[in-house]
Formats: sequence, structure tokens, C-alpha cells
Amino acid sequence: TSSPIMRPTTIIIPTLNEERYLPTLLASLLACDHELEIIVVDGRSEDGTLHVVNGFGQQVPGYITIRAITSERRNVSHQRNLGVQQATHDTIIFLDADTAIPSPTHLRQLLEHFHGGELAAASCRFLPLEPDWRANLYFGSLYRFHQLMARLRKSLKVIPTR
Repeated sequence: TSSPIMRPTTIIIPTLNEERYLPTLLASLLACDHELEIIVVDGRSEDGTLHVVNGFGQQVPGYITIRAITSERRNVSHQRNLGVQQATHDTIIFLDADTAIPSPTHLRQLLEHFHGGELAAASCRFLPLEPDWRANLYFGSLYRFHQLMARLRKSLKVIPTR
């Protein structure tokens, strides 16, 4: 299912009591037709987060794997780093449990743009799952900042140093 540009991808999701949101994200990822390794790094949740992961683990198509590991520390950065240590693919995407991929096409376009530009890091537009004016303001501002930076990058000529 992977083209030369569509390299296998690891998705790392740090969690702590995300039983409510995680099913939406995992369902959106399982709809993708791309080779994915999904690693949920749980910070010892006290709800059904791990049950959600295990339930989805039984539904995955053959080109997607999903597994959970437990972090002894409840720290998002630490959990992300643990996920990276377990990752088997070079392309890594960090997602929060309260997000979702709008469609498989969105993930494919993000990865094609990322690999086509030979980038070391990338971000995409985020939309909150639940309406909240603060989240809308934050994500809207972040998106406009990214648009501005993309325009500036295109308008500036980069002079090679070699």
C-alpha cells in the first residue's frame, strides 16, 4: 500500500485518561490505507484508555499495527520519547488523543508534502474535536502563523552555502 513517497509511518500518541477521545482518533487512523505503526504511550491511566487500545488492536487491517506501552512517568515529553524509542519507522508523527485525522486523504497529503519537500519536521492544521472558542482562537492563530511562515519562506531566496 506504500508508494515511494508514502513511506511507512509511526504515529505516537501519549495518553492519560483519554478513554473519551481516543476512539475518534484511532477510528480515523484505521480508515487510512497507508502502512502505519500506532504506538499509544500511556501514563498509567485510571480509566478505560488501555481497553480502548486493546479493542482497536483486534480491528486493524494487515498494514496497520497498534500497541500500547506504559510509561512510569506522567509526562507528555517523556511519553513521546518512549514512543520514539519503540518506533520502527523513520517517519514519526506525534498526535494527541483529542485530535483526529479528517480523512485518509489528509494524512496522505501531509506525508506526500513532507517527504516531497525533504523536510525534517512538519505540522498540519489542527481543529478541536469539541467546540470551544479558546481552542478555535488558539488553533486559528497557529494556522495563520504557519501560513505566514510558508509565504515568507517562498518569498525569500535561499542562497546555498556550498
